[in-house]
Amino acid sequence: MRTPPMIWFGLCLVAASCDCDAKGPNALPGIDASRDVPRGADVPDAVDVSPGCDGVAHAPVEVAGWTIVLESGQWRATAPGAVEPTMWGPSACDTEAAVRLLDEPPRARHAFGNFDIDLTGDHTWTANDAAAPAVDDSEGLDLTYGVGEHTATLRFRPGTKGGLSIDLQHDVQSAEFRIQCAADDAFFGLGTQVTGMNLRGRTYPLWTQEQGNRKPEGGGMFPFNNTPEAAYAPMGVLHSAAGWSGVVTHDGYTEMDLCHSSADFVAIRSHRANPGFVFVAGTPRERMTAVTEYTGRVRSDVPAWVFGLWVDSVTGPARLATVTAALRDNQ
Repeated sequence: MRTPPMIWFGLCLVAASCDCDAKGPNALPGIDASRDVPRGADVPDAVDVSPGCDGVAHAPVEVAGWTIVLESGQWRATAPGAVEPTMWGPSACDTEAAVRLLDEPPRARHAFGNFDIDLTGDHTWTANDAAAPAVDDSEGLDLTYGVGEHTATLRFRPGTKGGLSIDLQHDVQSAEFRIQCAADDAFFGLGTQVTGMNLRGRTYPLWTQEQGNRKPEGGGMFPFNNTPEAAYAPMGVLHSAAGWSGVVTHDGYTEMDLCHSSADFVAIRSHRANPGFVFVAGTPRERMTAVTEYTGRVRSDVPAWVFGLWVDSVTGPARLATVTAALRDNQ
């Protein structure tokens, strides 16, 4: 099978296996350089007051060189040296959900290597209450939201290998948090996606699977067909034209809702894991350098021939043993 050039370009952006910030406890069975983050700006001081829904702001909190501000129930994160916020979430004081929880299992089907995992269609998610979150800045920054009978805490911490780690702690089966999606934002990466270079406007399951005989919109007839967003080599690395990149912090099931359910927000949604990303900012070169600190880089001692083969060994164990022996003998 010949891999389209578009896929190879996507793989070049994220070509590495994920050695991420933290592992999940339970797993379910083109960048615009003109929009790079400005450098060298000073962040003004603010008065330390209660961050309620009345327009006042909490004092800026520095986490891994990023500056986090909470005002009127909305967090804003500014990358090192940036003048304007790099990303921000919805205001908990508004009608848009900043975080959501789901305390029931997803609908899941699988056959012949194809998967149909539905976290949204037949489920009722509970959004945070319309009130400013409680704030704890003793170890970084924690924003604790009331969500019906539960709570969820959005944590801002330094990543273990650099960058800003944002993850949502919760006590139910599934959860999500949201960040902004500007009208001109575009998104790239996530491994071997074939929906086009700009991934905006779709939801991508980060779950390795066969792609089916065809990939019609909506998925066609399961399990013979699969959805356009299904990928046999997805990767939890996302790049935004807004000037940031992120690496998923766990290996559980995650959906990347890229301004699909809401045109205004990206939703990072996980099942049986804490949804989380480590974010880095800067020029494309700076971001890829930081991302590969997490994912790993190609070793210099790997033989060149390993990049020139597509090995498809079929017809049984004997044939597999023959092909394996030939590869080993000729390395």
